[in-house]
Parts: sequence; structure tokens; C-alpha cells
Amino acid sequence: MSTNINLGLTRIYSLLDLLDKPHQRLSVIHIAGTNGKGSVSAYIDQIIIKSGFKTARFNSPHLIEPHDSIRINGQPIQKDDYNKTYNLINSINSNNNIGASSFELLTATAIWWFDFQKVDLAIIEVGLGGRLDATNEKADIMKTDCKVVIAPQIEQAAENILKKSSMDLLDKPHFEFLLPLKGDFQLENAATAVLAIDLLRQTELKFSIITNDHIKDGIALLVDGAHNPSAAKALRNYVDKQLQLQNKEITKTCNVCWIFAATKGKDISKILELLMRNGDSLFAVSFTNVEGMPWVKCCDPQVILEYANSLESKINSKVVENLGEALRQTFASYDEQSRIVVLCGSLYLISDLFRMLQ
Repeated sequence: MSTNINLGLTRIYSLLDLLDKPHQRLSVIHIAGTNGKGSVSAYIDQIIIKSGFKTARFNSPHLIEPHDSIRINGQPIQKDDYNKTYNLINSINSNNNIGASSFELLTATAIWWFDFQKVDLAIIEVGLGGRLDATNEKADIMKTDCKVVIAPQIEQAAENILKKSSMDLLDKPHFEFLLPLKGDFQLENAATAVLAIDLLRQTELKFSIITNDHIKDGIALLVDGAHNPSAAKALRNYVDKQLQLQNKEITKTCNVCWIFAATKGKDISKILELLMRNGDSLFAVSFTNVEGMPWVKCCDPQVILEYANSLESKINSKVVENLGEALRQTFASYDEQSRIVVLCGSLYLISDLFRMLQ
């Protein structure tokens, strides 16, 4: 197994060929993009489950442990099943000198397991976001004769995608339903998922039984890591709207406490600039090492603090030794009438939170 990032499709195809090409027996919705993949895939998954079908879902990165990125009907693969399958595929990898990375092995494990489980539909996220990701590619996931849904984009970006893929543009259908969430970015994610479901029920006969009620019932609230500037902007808008909905003025009397960690290489300065408001508090923390992804490194909380102290916004910022201590200090002084607590900056930090809650 290789831990280096060496993008390409040769190794994953070699593995899948030796596994009797399980990917060719799956019906797949493939989701690519910088932000919103997790939300869109979760919406689609819930709608399909509500419709009575057997679904599979592969997310990257995993939330707590690698096996929880592989799900059947919303439930992660049992750890024993995961270990047996992963080890089998890794032995094939080693015996044939394929040199697959840990992520490619995880991807092959997911695809083989989905085929073994005879799922009706597999929902697969593009992992690293690059052109030669193990799950396939980004805009290049668009194949001849496949249906493509493009989430709301700036006009030029949408045109570029259509030109590159030589796709025809179709009118979107009209749906009306209420969502138990706020934030324009989540509305866009839900709309993208609903359109994908509508295309699915038009093009595959077995999915034609999915009703609009299934679509309405399948929408659920989700958490966003806000790990880049565009996601940070959406999160800030969401927080501001929450404050307004609670009839709170956005002033120093209603502060936000941010518990923040980030992966090395992220545009931390810009993310913090978009998130922070005068009077807010920031606890800079680190997340734990990510199993199976040794290349993922947490930014030093002291570096985050330096970025925070350079902002024009006047905030109270400090380094806290770990997430548990940050939560303890936050809730020790929590006042529901004057403070909102937001944990963000990295999906790996959210993984640590879920692990604590377990």
C-alpha cells in the first residue's frame, strides 16, 4: 500500500479488473464539486431509502473511521466486514504489485461491497476533487449518454462545463416543498438532489415509483465543515440568518463562539475573515490524526491564532489544547440569549466531535 498521493486511474482499474469488474454492475450517481457533495449525497440517499430501495453511499473523507464512509441504507459497513474486505483487496494489490494508495484501496473496498450487497443504487462522491481521482474524475465524470445535473453556478462556469462535456441543456422541473433548514447553500444542495432524483425516475424504470412525497420526506438537516472561503461565506450567511430568525440583533450583545481547526494548506486567513464578526470569540484547536490518510495534516493552532489576531474584526481568540477543553470552556460560560457556538473549519474536526459523542 502506498501513502503518497499519485493521482491516476490505472491502479484502481487494475484492482477492479482483478475483482471481476464490480463497478460495471452498479447503477451509480457520481457527485463531484468543491462544496456540498456530502449534503447532496445525503439528500439523495434519504430520498431513495424512503422510496423502499436499497442504497449504497461512499463519502470522502470519512467522519470517524474509514469504514463509516461505506454505507448501506444509511448504516456503515460492520467493522469486521470492512476489515475482511479491505484486507482481501490489499492482498490482491500486494500480490500483483499494483501499488494502490490507501484511498484507492478504500474506494475498491466500497465498490466491491456495494456489488456484493446487490444495491439498487450507489451514490459515490469524487474523493480528492482532482481530475484523476480514484472514484474517476471531476467534470470528466460526465460520460456519453449519461444524465448530468449541474448545481447553481456562475454562468461562465456552467457554460464551460457544458462545452467540455458536449451536453445538451434541459429545462429544470418545478417542485415546491418546505425544508427544515436555513441557508441558501442548503437550498441549492437540496434542489440539486431533487433534480437528480427526478432524472433518475425518468430514465430508470425501477425508480419511476419514487413520488414527490418521498422527495419531501427525505430531506434532512446536515453539518458543513466550512473548509474553504466559499463554504465559509455560506456558513456566515447561515449564522446571520439564524440570529435574525431568533430575533437577535447582530451586535456585540449577541456574539458567536467559533471552535475552529483547519487542514494545512487551506486559505485560513480568508476563511476567518469571512466568518469573524466584531465581538466574536475564537478557540483555535487541532484535530486528531486521520486514520488511513497520513498525508492529511492539521494546521498548528498557534498559526490559526496569528491569522485571527491580524484580522480587522475585533475578536477574542485563544489556543485551546483540544476539542474537549474548548467545549468545556465554551459551555461553562454559555448564555443562550447572547451566544451561538459554531464548530467548523474541517470535516476532521467534526469527526472528532462525533467520536466524542459516541
